[in-house]
Amino acid sequence: MGSKKTESGKWQEVQTKLPNEQYNSLKQAVNLMNRYGYYENTFDFVLREKLKVSEANIAGLKPYLKQKNIKKLKMRRVIILLVITFISIVTLTSCNKTPLEKVAEYIEQNHPKIIKLSDYTNFKWDEVWIISGSIGGKYILLMREQNIDVKKVETSPNSRYGIDKDYFKTIVYIYNKKVVYYEFPPDGRGNSLFDDIEAIWTRADFDLERGQIVVVSSNNSVCEVKHRTLVPIKPIKIYENMDEKLK
Repeated sequence: MGSKKTESGKWQEVQTKLPNEQYNSLKQAVNLMNRYGYYENTFDFVLREKLKVSEANIAGLKPYLKQKNIKKLKMRRVIILLVITFISIVTLTSCNKTPLEKVAEYIEQNHPKIIKLSDYTNFKWDEVWIISGSIGGKYILLMREQNIDVKKVETSPNSRYGIDKDYFKTIVYIYNKKVVYYEFPPDGRGNSLFDDIEAIWTRADFDLERGQIVVVSSNNSVCEVKHRTLVPIKPIKIYENMDEKLK
């Protein structure tokens, strides 16, 4: 029995002194190997029991079968690594997005009439405070009055002002009387037309009056969607004129 490698890289058995029946069985075995790869124990059983190939001829085939199988395994490993890398990148990218960035993306792609804020958070919260930009960081005073732990939004220990962003609303999530997360409405920067301009529009924002703080429960966080504006349907509390009251 002899063998030769074809232009496609596959091994082809060449009949020399083998009887036709045995040669045909070897040819069938090689075709199976080329299609599915080589797995030693299983393949030896097929060769020996099903195709009645002699031990000597199985031994002669193994170097070619193993070489073929190693190439297939290497390719499979490369494909698996690429898939894992892609999934990891997608997962990390998704995890790094804020709740409102996820909301904005969903609105831009699906144009819903309503959304539920709790569908876009991956942490526990029972209230979210939506704070008018005109209040600045003074919202922290009202939270302290209600015995809310505000360490996460303090600009420094026991600071008088909380973290804020000029002209933007501040969104603060609270769980068991403790601030657990905060964010700002995602803006239009990133678009080449606005890269060098302070954000002049937001991708997802709330409809608040000047000086308002709107508190929404996680149990009923449904908001009506009006273009890029979110309107909480059933807030549990609305504070008015807090830009004047919080001094």
